[in-house]
Amino acid sequence: LEESQRVFDKIPIQDVVSWNALLTGYAEKGLSKESVECLGEMQMKGILPNPVTYLMCLKACGSSRDIENGLELHTEVIKLGLERNCLKDILLGNALVDMYAKCGVPVNAHKVLEELPDRDVVSWTVLVSCYVEQGLNEKALSCLKNMQLDGVSPNAVTFICSLRACANMVSLQQGHEMHNHIIAMGFEKALFIGNTLLDMYAKCGSVIEAHVVFDGLAVRDVVSWSALIAG
Repeated sequence: LEESQRVFDKIPIQDVVSWNALLTGYAEKGLSKESVECLGEMQMKGILPNPVTYLMCLKACGSSRDIENGLELHTEVIKLGLERNCLKDILLGNALVDMYAKCGVPVNAHKVLEELPDRDVVSWTVLVSCYVEQGLNEKALSCLKNMQLDGVSPNAVTFICSLRACANMVSLQQGHEMHNHIIAMGFEKALFIGNTLLDMYAKCGSVIEAHVVFDGLAVRDVVSWSALIAG
């Protein structure tokens, strides 16, 4: 970052691309305060931020769980109308959902998601993951159903988060339903999903089904064996 700042300071004309490159460095390190200060300095010099600028700042706030600056950024995004009028609004919307999720504010994350003109698998998966992290497992599974009703198909990460919710609730019935969805979508051979399925059955007390999943894995790693032993 020090080298980056030195190069930046030597650029005769600093445009939005230059500022975004610098902001990306701060965001990668989770330095939200520095990112927001950089945004303010950029605006003072008459450079208008673009969606990428806000994406980077929101990423930094999420990484550092800086809800205060995150809220200010959200307000600024709304004022500028970027949330709905920009071609990249789904990326910006997802960044907002992710920021609130990482800051542990699922209510705000859900509200942002509902207001988005377009929602994709990333938007929904971030919210499902957030609910699981907060111990709101029923809400996570309800969110999965709403996602499917919205016409968005879950991906591997969505299923992993949902299986964790089933395991946390010790809900074998919902675990079976999830397993059937996974088979229908052809995800059951993936190692990460197989391990999560195995863990879910073990935590729900169904060691026989855990063993069946284990036997069906094409590749087994230390996680697979440990989950079976724990069960």
